[in-house]
Amino acid sequence: MFQKITMLQSRILLAVVICLSGLFQLVHMSNVSAQNPVVQVGSITTCASGTAVTVPITVQNFTNIGAVSLDLIYDSTKLTYTGFNSSALTGSLIVNNPVAGGIPLGRVLVSWFSLTASNLGNGLLMNFTFTANASATLTWNTAVAGQCELADGNGDPLNTTYNNGSVTISPISITTQPVANLSLNAGTSGSLSVVSSGGSAFQWQVSSSGGAWTNLTDGGGYSGTSTSTLGIVASSTMNGNQYRVEISSPGCSSVFSSLSTLTVSSITSEPVLTTTAVTGITSTVAITGGDITSDGGSAVTPRCGIWDGIEPDDSGGHHD
Repeated sequence: MFQKITMLQSRILLAVVICLSGLFQLVHMSNVSAQNPVVQVGSITTCASGTAVTVPITVQNFTNIGAVSLDLIYDSTKLTYTGFNSSALTGSLIVNNPVAGGIPLGRVLVSWFSLTASNLGNGLLMNFTFTANASATLTWNTAVAGQCELADGNGDPLNTTYNNGSVTISPISITTQPVANLSLNAGTSGSLSVVSSGGSAFQWQVSSSGGAWTNLTDGGGYSGTSTSTLGIVASSTMNGNQYRVEISSPGCSSVFSSLSTLTVSSITSEPVLTTTAVTGITSTVAITGGDITSDGGSAVTPRCGIWDGIEPDDSGGHHD
């Protein structure tokens, strides 16, 4: 009886060991496959000095996070910190902007913890707002231990990646203006183009007979009215129209291109071709010719051909 109980206990103990071993391997594999958190400060472009900008702080793999410490460094002669907002950090949140002394060093310090771990995952952690006076970098203070640190729900620091950002002032400027004059025959196509930097939206406009500027929409002979290239299928009613493009970017003043004037020529009559009598007729050859006595108000390209009754060539005639 004693021997049987001992064997039973041994089997139970072995089974427990095997189960614990499998559980340890599962937890280990889970930890190995888990991705490290990433904290990213955004890169923002604005078009004018003195503009208010919102810089997003986003995260990836923000799971089971119980505490956050962040230290963002910027040049206070180029950026002026104006505040923050966050709907993701709902525990004890403190954000400070200490005054730097001696050097143009600005800092935004963030401290947060919660007894309930955050599982934001991937998304917006918070926003910082600045007034941009000049272009500047936004750098995480990872050189000093503990200044930038995420901890899990147990308070253990996590291996975290911190990506820097920037604020760039790039005014809207036009590097290539549309042509001053565009001439088209009625029914033919042409285009007006502009090359610019710093803008994100385009709107072509037209002024007829010196009247007010109105926004164009696609259709009625126009295409690409909200792009950098305006396509035009000319009609006689467009003759004398003037065109320009408005280039804009959110929060910035619009910039207008120089003017382009469209001249539309109408074809008043069909070209007239007068031919000569056919001579030298044989079983394989016939000779004739002709002159264009009227071009009909349009460009005419002279062509010639040889007919042999087989098939046409590129000149409009036939070849051997």
